[in-house]
Amino acid sequence: MPGHRVSVKAAALLFSLAVLVQLACAIDIPDPGMVSGMNFEVTESGTISASGGSMTYLEANISLPQQSAYQSVTYLGRKVADADGNALASIIESNPPNPYRYDVRSAGSVREAVTASLPLTYLVPQEYERYTLPGPKVQSDDPEIRRVAEEATANSSDTWERAARLAIYVNGLVRYDDSLVGREMDAKWVLQNRRGVCTEYTTLFIALARSLGIPARFVSGYAFGPAGTWLGHSWAEVYMGEWVPVDPTWLEAGHLDATHIATFRSADNRAENNAVALMTPGAELHWQESDIFGGATEAVRVSNLQTGSPEGNYSLYVGEAELGFGDETVISLKLPGAEYRVAGLDLAPCAGLYEPVSVGESGRKAILRPGEEQYVVWRIRANPSLAQGYIYTCPLLVNSDYLQEREQEITVDPTIGVRADFSAWAGRGTVLAGEPQVIYYNIARLRGGAITLSGSDVQQSAAARAGAGNFTYYPAHLGANRVYVHSGGTVREVDFAVVEHATVRIANFSVPQVAVEGANLTVVVFASSNGTAPRAVRISVSVGAQSSVQQASLAGVQAFNFSIPAGEPGARNVSVVLEGTGMRDEARRMIEIIRRPNVTLANVTFAFVGSGTTVVMQLDAVGEPRAMNVTMGNRTVPAQPGEVSMASQPGQQVVTVEWLDAAGNSYSRIWSVAVPERPQPTPTPTPGGGRQGCAGFAVLLILFGAPLLANRYI
Repeated sequence: MPGHRVSVKAAALLFSLAVLVQLACAIDIPDPGMVSGMNFEVTESGTISASGGSMTYLEANISLPQQSAYQSVTYLGRKVADADGNALASIIESNPPNPYRYDVRSAGSVREAVTASLPLTYLVPQEYERYTLPGPKVQSDDPEIRRVAEEATANSSDTWERAARLAIYVNGLVRYDDSLVGREMDAKWVLQNRRGVCTEYTTLFIALARSLGIPARFVSGYAFGPAGTWLGHSWAEVYMGEWVPVDPTWLEAGHLDATHIATFRSADNRAENNAVALMTPGAELHWQESDIFGGATEAVRVSNLQTGSPEGNYSLYVGEAELGFGDETVISLKLPGAEYRVAGLDLAPCAGLYEPVSVGESGRKAILRPGEEQYVVWRIRANPSLAQGYIYTCPLLVNSDYLQEREQEITVDPTIGVRADFSAWAGRGTVLAGEPQVIYYNIARLRGGAITLSGSDVQQSAAARAGAGNFTYYPAHLGANRVYVHSGGTVREVDFAVVEHATVRIANFSVPQVAVEGANLTVVVFASSNGTAPRAVRISVSVGAQSSVQQASLAGVQAFNFSIPAGEPGARNVSVVLEGTGMRDEARRMIEIIRRPNVTLANVTFAFVGSGTTVVMQLDAVGEPRAMNVTMGNRTVPAQPGEVSMASQPGQQVVTVEWLDAAGNSYSRIWSVAVPERPQPTPTPTPGGGRQGCAGFAVLLILFGAPLLANRYI
């Protein structure tokens, strides 16, 4: 009886994260994330049978562990390659037994994937363009998927950051649900239902990446899971000049631990496992891969396990290790930039009856790249409701899948003094990429010796002094930025944005650093528009409670002049706001408003020494007069508030006092002083009657209260 040719593809070849099968391992792996290399043996087992008839010929192609930059494989049997370049074991049998049982054994070694560098520019090869296309389960052309991808990657600087942000997004969005093992839900379903196993995590990630034009492909194989078992597993690779691994299920990106054994790569998560058989008429071909899903056979065995050590080259900065009840401070962790990687971090506070310290959102995800240090910042607070009369200690523990654990102890002490009081704000609400940002602060009450600025890309400290100060730095991250200014148990958050382009913006504004109370303050605002058509804008300038507004038609760069009363003395913000339809920019700068200095001639006395007359003037001052000079006649002397002495001729003299304020404004006052002549000494009587007379003596006469003939203020 002539046979007929039938072909089938293996069913259930997609590998899902947990509960699929517990595959035997020769040695224990306590921390898969630290595995840097190992040797492995993989046995792919299964059964191919013809029900209702017999087979006279059989061909089967079965996936093998793949050769790559991180994986070396040895397989001694016949091999073929599929369209994706995957190596498949080729089985050809004439008159095979029915059922036909096979064991495909391969061996090799794998090491961790480390992305130490990426090209700055690259072209996507034409053969990789298919990894940007939608598929039946990868609906990358869906508008909602594209919208979500754009929101998750907004303000990313390059493909690496976009891929890392998408992995973080998917890892946080999808809840692991082992009831979906083998269901293979599509990307839209996963986005809507937020559940799945590794296949769903990877499918959604790839759909999001492709919606942005980023080539992304499926990788399937085996990995050692968190529960301590070998599992069938799926992850992704993204092309950015080279293929970079991304495992959104376990949030490994850029770096992939060496327990990942890749068995095939594809655009649609389908291996090319297939079988072709000649069978008797009416027979049906069946394929069961019991070795993958049955759980009895040891599919993966491991030897020569190599493990690395957690990264210990990082710094932990604590604003204050001793806090009062209700005090706040900042803990920041400086991470080295050794490779492309996503690092998960957690700052765990002590737990117990009292919980003396709270952290708020303790989990962080850091996107690292070579050569760039990064700070991760936590704001912590001491419990204000602790029982009085006790001192509490609380160890804070840094946990990470990447770093060595490190502990920082915080003491909460009710006897610590009153918190510092200060305000803090950004010099600009929006800065262009590459521009500096100035963070201002004004301290009203001190506690402690330093004030510190902490953020994801900055750590600066200065001595804490009452009054105004600022920090200047260059923000590195586009989009929303938040920094923390902290000192003496107080923390202030400062938010601003970094953008690449702005439709309208405050290019700059000029204002004196010091102004005098009551005087008009001149502010010149330089505004710019990047379009050729004029734009209607509103520009407002405020100093304390005083403000001035102009409506303008803005095209190109224009200057606008404002004159505003300076107001009361003290540190004041000058705030400039530029607004238009759907547009807003803001800039601030701190100035010091000082009291108007004044000098008065409080008293004049005269002294007669030898043949001359000395005028002694008492000068009183309010405010802080600077560079004061006193002129009388043709003589000018520098002076300070207090007593000033000058020699003079008798008669009516004009006294001029000139001085400056801190802003450089000049002042003067003029008085007329009557300088008396030196009084003649009283004659001495001549002794008579033979009586001896007294010796003569000089008389020093001091006249007080000479009249002021004129008092004039200029």
